Parts: sequence; C-alpha cells; structure tokens
Amino acid sequence: MTRSQEGTELRLKDFRTVLGHRAWLNDEIINTYIEWVVKAANDDADVTGKLLGESPSTVPKFIAHNSFFYENLRNKGPQSTDRLMKRKRAPGDKLLEVDSVFVPICQGNHWTIGVVRPVAKTIEYFDSMGGRPQAFISQMRTWLQHQLGELYRPEEWSEPRTACARQSNGYDCGVFVCTNAFCVAMGVHTSCYEERDMELQRRSIAAVLLNRGFKDRFAWNQWGLIPH
Repeated sequence: MTRSQEGTELRLKDFRTVLGHRAWLNDEIINTYIEWVVKAANDDADVTGKLLGESPSTVPKFIAHNSFFYENLRNKGPQSTDRLMKRKRAPGDKLLEVDSVFVPICQGNHWTIGVVRPVAKTIEYFDSMGGRPQAFISQMRTWLQHQLGELYRPEEWSEPRTACARQSNGYDCGVFVCTNAFCVAMGVHTSCYEERDMELQRRSIAAVLLNRGFKDRFAWNQWGLIPH
C-alpha cells in the first residue's frame, strides 16, 4: 500500500493493526510513522534556521531510532550502536547538537517511548500506563556515557517526569507512542490530548503513512493533532 522512507513495504496486514477494531499497532507502522515525524521536524528546523540566518548543520536536529534499537542496546551493549550513530550523522560529541532522539520500546505487549534531548540534557520516558522509567534511564545513561566519553557529566543530565495522556485499555499503547512522538517534535505538551482522541488519531496515522509524510493537506505546522 505504501513504503517507509527506507523502502520498507507497508501492506494491508500492517494497516489492519492501525484501523482494525481494538488492534495493537505493529513495529512497521510505529517505526515508519515516527520516521515521517522526524523528517518533517528536521525539514521545519532547516527552514527556520535559514530564516534566522544560521549556517546549515550536517547534524540532524531530530533522530528516530526504530523499535529494535533499545533491545539491541540492552542485549549487546552501547558499542553495538556505533555504526548506527554514524549513519544517523550524530556519532560521539556530535550527539550534543541533536535536539531530540526518539526511542520507541516494545516490552511484552506494551509500547512506550523514551526521548533523549542532548541539547537540553534531559532523559524523558512516556508511558501511557504510568510505568516506571528507571530501566530506560539507566540504559540511556550507559549509552550516553559510551557515546560522549569525557563529555558526559552525569550531574548535568536531568530526568523530568513529563506528564502524558493515559490509556485505560490494553490495545492503544502504540497510538499513544506515535502521538507522543508527534507532540514532542511539534513542541506541544504530551498531555494535550485524551484517550477518546485515539480512534481519530488512528485514522490520522494511517493517512500520514499513505500520504508518505506531512505534506500537502497534512503539511507540518498547518494542522492540529487531528487533521480536518
């Protein structure tokens, strides 16, 4: 039906996880949607930078890791991400120029998302069921120490408990992950929506994927949480 930026095919079975009744979003949908969020946010940052007369940067402002990043980090250690960070154009101290790094996480049957903000030096964890952030924060601090070396000073990094919308069912967690990524990249608070918005948000996610990004009637910064 469509493809991700990197060419991953999204088929009918994938879209059934978005539009199906009480369906649980799969990796392909979540990874591809967050990729489009990050592309739109980076494009917008580039335009803003030019308007402000800033010199172009080779380091992206926003980075999207896929859902396998966290599992790989946990199982193989931070050194296993070195080649990936080079491909992302933010290895080593270059990471400090990045605004936000998105880390979607699937543990068991539950999706959450973490956001590392190197410019602000914060580590945030968004769980629509209110889970504890300690495991994620520990993994990210280990990763940051490896990436930054002597430039990593633990006391400079904070762990804000940013509020986010909550779910009461067992199937919308992936939709919350996508929506929280959208909110962070847009610069709006992650508690600006409610669980009752999720049915329409599923359609919004599907529409952006089929549209291959935030363009035309889905243009970035020209619509709210739910397009009209």
